Amino acid sequence: MRNDGTALDEPKVRRVLDRIGARNGWNSGEEPALDRLLRGTDAQPEPGDVLEVYRDGAFASPPEIGLLLYSAVRSIKPDVVVELGTSYGFSTLHIAAAMRDNGHGTVFTSEIDPRKARDASWNFTAAGLHSHVRLLLGDAATSLKGFGEQVDLVYLDSWVGSYLDALTVLRPALRPGAQIYANSTRRFGVQARPYLDHVRDSANGFFSVEVPLGNGLEASTYVSRELGQESVGVIESGKAG
Repeated sequence: MRNDGTALDEPKVRRVLDRIGARNGWNSGEEPALDRLLRGTDAQPEPGDVLEVYRDGAFASPPEIGLLLYSAVRSIKPDVVVELGTSYGFSTLHIAAAMRDNGHGTVFTSEIDPRKARDASWNFTAAGLHSHVRLLLGDAATSLKGFGEQVDLVYLDSWVGSYLDALTVLRPALRPGAQIYANSTRRFGVQARPYLDHVRDSANGFFSVEVPLGNGLEASTYVSRELGQESVGVIESGKAG
């Protein structure tokens, strides 16, 4: 699919995107090590086990989700986007390309693996889009805590078991009307359930629907800061105990 006249079709951007695509093969639903880890489990695996699998896999978003993110950013013209799970930067580059075409915006993208963060940073520079990207190294619950910018759009594309924690950390920074996209929620149904239950309950301040893309994409709108404050407090107090 071509989008002539956009940053996505600049040769240097296209070369980087095609290289990441060739590395990944767009078959993230068949990551055998992760499938073995999750097969038959009805609980969250240990974070260390997930991280080991994640370090060895590409786990890039499929092209159709990249294009959806590009379209969403072009449409709402956000100043600030937050991404959880940079990997090699495929989805980040789509967001940054839309920001280039909009003429403004920064995507803050969080990556826990130093090797992938280094490769992603190189990709952002090679594509000429690094001025729209701020790479945060480390666990998202730490690197995003106290985030000081008002957030217009969030893309969650890491381990689904961390999505609700990340959303809770970011919630004070979300502007009413902020868009949240969460990837692979259908593939990891059991592990994604706490996040899905939260965003699908309107009492928590979200309106949410599943989009049939990739391995399940949950698209949510943050409706209100007033709704759901009690629910967030229950989550936090429960963790503290």
